[in-house]
Amino acid sequence: MSEELDAIVRCGTETLCCTAAAKRQCVNREIQRWLYTVRLTALTEGTVYRYAVCVGEERLYEGSFRTLAAAPERLHLVTVSDTQLFHLSDRFAAMAAQEQPDFILHGGDISFGTGYQHEQYEANWFQRIPEVLAAAPVFYARGNHDDGPFFETLFLRPQAKHLNAAPDGHSFSMDYGIAHIVMVDSTPW
Repeated sequence: MSEELDAIVRCGTETLCCTAAAKRQCVNREIQRWLYTVRLTALTEGTVYRYAVCVGEERLYEGSFRTLAAAPERLHLVTVSDTQLFHLSDRFAAMAAQEQPDFILHGGDISFGTGYQHEQYEANWFQRIPEVLAAAPVFYARGNHDDGPFFETLFLRPQAKHLNAAPDGHSFSMDYGIAHIVMVDSTPW
C-alpha cells in the first residue's frame, strides 16, 4: 500500500515555473489508485495558483487552488460530517459553489462501512464532489466509520504533516484569522 514512485508538482500563478518533489503512494493496487502529496513553500497569501501533477513527462492532473489569506477579516468555512453514501452531494456541491468557502471541515464518517472498503471513499467522496475538492482545501477528522488503513493514508497522514497534529495524527488544531480550530477524534480505537 505504500509503493513510492518519483513524482513532481509544477506550480505557478501564470506559468508553471516552480517545481517540487511529490510523494506518490499506491492506495489501491487492484484499481491503480494513487495519492500524491507535496509541500509547497513561499506561496503568497490569498493567491490563485495553477498546478500539474507529473510522473516523468506525463501530466496526470492539472488544477488550481487559492492559498488562505494571512489575516482574513472574516471566517468563511463550511462544515460537514457523516456524508457516508452522500445522497446530498449535488446539493452540497451547489451550496459550496455558491458560498465559495475558504475551507471545509469534515467531521468524519466518509465511509458507511468499517473503513476497510477503499471503494467507499472513492465512490462516495472523491467521485461525488470533485469540483468542490478541487476548489477548496478540506481538513478531516476521523469518525467511527473511518477505521482502517484508507482513511489514515488518504487523509490523516498527509494532513498531519502540515498541521499542529497529535502524535497519531488523529486530532489536530490550526489557526485561521482570529479563530483557533480544533478537530478531535473521539473514537475509542
